[in-house]
Amino acid sequence: MTNVHRKKRAALCITAVAACLSLSVGCGNTWNQTYGGPESDEARCVLPVATGGFVAAGSTNSFGSGGSDAWMVGTDVWGNALWNVAIGGEADDHARSIEQTNEGGFILAGRTSSSGAGGEDAWLVKTDSGGNEQWSATFGGTGDDRADSLVQTADGGYLLAGSTASAGAGGLDGWVVMADPDGNGVWSETFGGPLDDQLRCIRQTADGGYIMAGQTNSCVSGGRDAWLIKLDAARGEEWSRT
Repeated sequence: MTNVHRKKRAALCITAVAACLSLSVGCGNTWNQTYGGPESDEARCVLPVATGGFVAAGSTNSFGSGGSDAWMVGTDVWGNALWNVAIGGEADDHARSIEQTNEGGFILAGRTSSSGAGGEDAWLVKTDSGGNEQWSATFGGTGDDRADSLVQTADGGYLLAGSTASAGAGGLDGWVVMADPDGNGVWSETFGGPLDDQLRCIRQTADGGYIMAGQTNSCVSGGRDAWLIKLDAARGEEWSRT
């Protein structure tokens, strides 16, 4: 069972937003909840769900199959845990991004060392509305490959953004993978130069394209620079800025 501790103090956290947006009450009515077990546990992302409440995703060393497992916690509007699920194998597995799917379940993006082609692979996991795994898919080669963000596309597929050491110009490259609604990879592209470049976030834009944010060491004014890449609706690169 998840250990849930309610700390009776005002906290600067996403739960304050829940009080303001979901419950239509004053922002002074905040709450703060913690979840986890005896080992290290973390949440990397959270989203409000259509039925009310929230789902947080990250990784846990307290529950699961071994090492770190991807972890989902579903709560009510006050942050009280309703369910928690660990997903993964015997090695380290992490969730980095979560979205609610069109049918009410969830899609997770992250990385896994428990399956795939070798090293770390980008990982896509589909669950039902209670966090129960329906399918998973890996993407990558013999190097370390990661997905840090995803969006669901208009046709029900998924676009993942992250980094790859298995392809590209050298070092780590920014990486985008397109998967169909069943998690089959249909397209991928790398972005970057000979040094380490990584994409951390992807969002759809009003014109049907995509905007991606990350960091680059290949085209910099000094040290490491922030990096924006704009894709059009056909996923072709429109521009790149540092």
